[in-house]
Amino acid sequence: MCRRCVLTCFFCLCLYLTAIPAASAEGTDPGMDNLVAWWKLDDGPGSTTVTDYSGNGRHGQFPSATGHPASADPKWVVDHEGGMSLYFDGTDYIRCGGGKNPGPHEDPNDLSSCTDPPTWADFEGQSFTIAAWVKEVNSNNWATFVGKGERAYKLQMLFARTLVHWAYPRTPAGGYAAGDAPDNVWNHITGMWDNDQEYASIWVNGELAGTRTDWADVAAATDPDAPGRRIDSDCEVTLGARVNEDWGTTGDEDNRLFKKCGCPQPAGQPYAGTAMDGFLSDVRMYNRLLTSDEMIYIFTVGLSKATQPDPRHESMLEEAPQILSWMPTDGAISHNVYFGENLEDVTAGAAGTLLGSTNQNALPLNQTLESGKAYYWRVETVTADDTIAGDAWNFELKRSKASAPNPPDGMKWVDPNTVLTWEPGADATMAMVYFSKNRDDVSVGMVGEMAMTNKYDPGQLDPQTTYYWRVDSMTTNKMAEGDVWSFTTKGPDVGGLLGSYFNNENLQGNPVLTRVEGPLAFEWQNDSPETDVVAADNFSARWEGLLEIPITDTYMIMARKDDGAACWIDGEVVFYDMLASWGLSEVKGFVELEAGKHEIVVEYFDVGYNAQIELLWSTAGIPLQTIPIQALSAPPKASSPRPADGAVDVAVEDLTMTWSTGNKAVKHHVYLGQDRDAVSAGDSSVDMGQVDETTFMPQVERGKTYYWRINEVNDLDPESPWAGDIWSFTTAPFVVLDDFENYSAEHIVYSKWQDSWGMQDLVNNEWVELAEGNGSGGEIDTVYAPYVETGDVHGGSGQSLPMAYNHNAAVSYSELTRWFDPSKDFTADDGAILGVWFKGRQLPTSNVTYADDKFTLEVAGSDIAGTHDEFIFAYKSAESADLIARVDEQEATNDWAKAGVMVRSGLDDDSAYIFCFVTPQNGVVVEMRGSDGGNQSGVVTQIQDVNAPHWVRIQRTGTGSVICWESENGNDWQELYRTVFFVDTPPYMGLAMTSHTSSEVNTTIFSNVTMDGAPLTLANVEYKEIGVPFNTPAPLYIAVEDEAGNQAKVEYDPEDQAVSPTNIQEWTEWLIPLSELAARNAALDLTRIMRLTLGVGPEADADPEGTGRMLYDDIRIYNSSHLAPTTRVRVIEDFDAYSDQAEVQGMIDADSIEIVYEP
Repeated sequence: MCRRCVLTCFFCLCLYLTAIPAASAEGTDPGMDNLVAWWKLDDGPGSTTVTDYSGNGRHGQFPSATGHPASADPKWVVDHEGGMSLYFDGTDYIRCGGGKNPGPHEDPNDLSSCTDPPTWADFEGQSFTIAAWVKEVNSNNWATFVGKGERAYKLQMLFARTLVHWAYPRTPAGGYAAGDAPDNVWNHITGMWDNDQEYASIWVNGELAGTRTDWADVAAATDPDAPGRRIDSDCEVTLGARVNEDWGTTGDEDNRLFKKCGCPQPAGQPYAGTAMDGFLSDVRMYNRLLTSDEMIYIFTVGLSKATQPDPRHESMLEEAPQILSWMPTDGAISHNVYFGENLEDVTAGAAGTLLGSTNQNALPLNQTLESGKAYYWRVETVTADDTIAGDAWNFELKRSKASAPNPPDGMKWVDPNTVLTWEPGADATMAMVYFSKNRDDVSVGMVGEMAMTNKYDPGQLDPQTTYYWRVDSMTTNKMAEGDVWSFTTKGPDVGGLLGSYFNNENLQGNPVLTRVEGPLAFEWQNDSPETDVVAADNFSARWEGLLEIPITDTYMIMARKDDGAACWIDGEVVFYDMLASWGLSEVKGFVELEAGKHEIVVEYFDVGYNAQIELLWSTAGIPLQTIPIQALSAPPKASSPRPADGAVDVAVEDLTMTWSTGNKAVKHHVYLGQDRDAVSAGDSSVDMGQVDETTFMPQVERGKTYYWRINEVNDLDPESPWAGDIWSFTTAPFVVLDDFENYSAEHIVYSKWQDSWGMQDLVNNEWVELAEGNGSGGEIDTVYAPYVETGDVHGGSGQSLPMAYNHNAAVSYSELTRWFDPSKDFTADDGAILGVWFKGRQLPTSNVTYADDKFTLEVAGSDIAGTHDEFIFAYKSAESADLIARVDEQEATNDWAKAGVMVRSGLDDDSAYIFCFVTPQNGVVVEMRGSDGGNQSGVVTQIQDVNAPHWVRIQRTGTGSVICWESENGNDWQELYRTVFFVDTPPYMGLAMTSHTSSEVNTTIFSNVTMDGAPLTLANVEYKEIGVPFNTPAPLYIAVEDEAGNQAKVEYDPEDQAVSPTNIQEWTEWLIPLSELAARNAALDLTRIMRLTLGVGPEADADPEGTGRMLYDDIRIYNSSHLAPTTRVRVIEDFDAYSDQAEVQGMIDADSIEIVYEP
């Protein structure tokens, strides 16, 4: 093995290799005599050949250099001495030759037909030695370092972690010598076969580790024609893996085990299951035995670090060692020895870990060590030129005392029917168990009970009671007194977190339900968390409060959820998975927590179908389990402020501050003011006194920032008061007519706004009618209280007003009307301008045409995925059919734009489907939704590196079987997926396409479209835009009415006359001077306005039909100084063409600069 350091120069793009002088080795140099092959494995990056340094030309090759897959090539890396080595990932190997390829005339079961002479790798009738440096990372059973097939010889790791195996099948049943060698560190492994003495031995780091001579006892059968002959193999020599051989039929032992001809490989990957996962370097093969001195030499040659630690690395000791010793290198002048319980500290040489320095190869360990603990140490070698950090070694002292109690020491909320278990002390044969409610009785061993196993059943325990116990481990000659442990049984199922539910997926707006609940282990499936209050699908929730930690430890906090969840403890993120919605999954995080109470927040959202959330924990001692309800408590502090913390443009009119109460509060102390420090200190200037309810109506000014805090009070609790967080809000500098923020489950939008259904209020869960419907086609179309929109709002507000409009021959307009009782003075506080924010949706974007035997589909849709699809579908109803199409051209509006053939249960946006489609960048894919209203399953089949033009095909039989296919030419079909698709009525089959972006239209062309061999045309298909939101063009208007019934109406005049206001897709503010309303009706009294109406329609064309959805938000009255939103500056001159100030000044002097203000 060549010891070299590697320097990569990024600037000159050259690789420099600089030799490091090697230290003198121990032992005797075996020289080059009888060296059959020597692969140092130091060729380095870029090389696919491993050089044979024996001079025999037996160079090894990477698989890719021999026609095998490049994925099986190992990787060049730096080895443990600074030189090169190869990393094998569990599937890699190197081919080194040495095999035979028998001709077709040879019968591998007929030994007389074996005519090929032995190769250099057969060692026919010879003793031989194989040695290598190895670092196995993830030990697998039979992981091979060096081998010649299955039956000749192999140096390998047997089972996991420690057993190194030198297999040399002297008999049909095989034979081996084995020894211990820890993984995850470099080891020098040598296997030797003494042919004369029939003696196998294995050496680890220069020391004899195992032998084998009892070959007669190993064999269960022998070959009568060749008794005692070793088994051969014609396979090649490989590094990092061995070739599996097909041994034939079990039972036919003569032919199965004694094949000598050929290398019969099984079908598939012949190296599967035999490859190492680790590092390999400096492999040598000799056709003779090495002496022990030669063995020491090839182990120590070039080593710069101390080796052969005593105690051995990863050893388990009965007693603490008195001395640490090691093998030094010849160049060593002295050694620094580091020792401690922490691996990182010992590796870094942290303060307190230096045990001492010595010029010997041993150092006394003058420390008291504890049983059951692991200790780390390393030896730093000091030479004349350098100081070399040694490898970190470790050993562990057997634990004499019982350990790992279950329940863990200090655990709370334990089941009263629990059975106690523990880890016995080393070599314990029985135990004495002491158990009591009295700690002193257990400490002195008052009454004990013998246990022959590591279990003890104390019987039915009292609830909410602390118990103490101790286990004394007993061996044949001593007893080890155990520690006193304790646990507390659980009491009533009391506790829980404060949960807030929202009828949207993003925790927007005001919660529709707030309650204390727990544990967090809910499986709602398709039901609502609260019928008629919380949506059964597409809802979100937040739980907050305190989490009590029973034992200081590192905790795994996990959510088992469908769909998204996130968790914070003490303000730090534990896990966050709120970005995807792919059904049931788990997310977890690890956090170190001290025993006691910690603030916790959990958030969750559901997107259709199968809603569930479970919060679990585990530690080294606590098995994974649902966090018990007793560990959860609602927050003692006030929470969920309204206005929300940091809210701006808060309405002064009818402002009511609200909050959620702390779990122990009886009263609430309110602090409010414009000085944050005064609120923080609870100064008398901001003290608003105590209130009984969780509401407070402040006196505030417009355009000011206020800070507030609620201290929760309970005079009977010694922990009272519980100081709250400091929140803030900024009031609007204008009059707010309605910002929709205060609507809640208790105060619904229908109580103020009238639509086609009228005005209603919820009183004690009963609907009370306030007014009849307004006779229009306008409807507030949300289905859950407070019946506002939360997914799309203006600015930072959390709620807006939706209006669905639906016009026909009978109804040509739509209205929503806000009632003011008492009437509203629009001119108060210098009121001069009415402002309303609104937002529409796009025009219909879809189209299907047919010309020149080709279909052209156009649409702008977000996707066909999740629980809602947006796409264009050209279809026919067919119980069974074979639909074929070629995707000719596909626009790349998105890497995941989709175009292909579909079978679909219905024409709703959440119907079940199977879809075989082509994408611009993600190949040909099959996706499906298994049931109506369900969630899309994601990719079920995908072939990469395929795009248009490409053929796709979908078949459905009368029995419901569906098969998806793809083809490059329309003749040679490859099956992609097969399933069963049951529907109650004949499904729809056709062409489907989505742009995968709602803001851009995709155009895709299909050709050669046939169903059951017959061409499809526009004459025999229907088409529909499914799920794509759009608005048909229509005018907008606003109307007001005073107490006397006088009305005035203003229509919106769009800046771009080519765009209908219902198709404006950005939030836009419409500003109407009150003078304009007065001009429309001189009798209108703007100081006594009773109603404000938002209207759509009627359409200007002859066809009155129209549908769509508008959003409105932040309806305000500004004073006369509010001009900025109406001002646009048009640039007449940008001065970029002028080279100096003189030219610009000349323009000014000539009055050639014009600034135009456009209202």
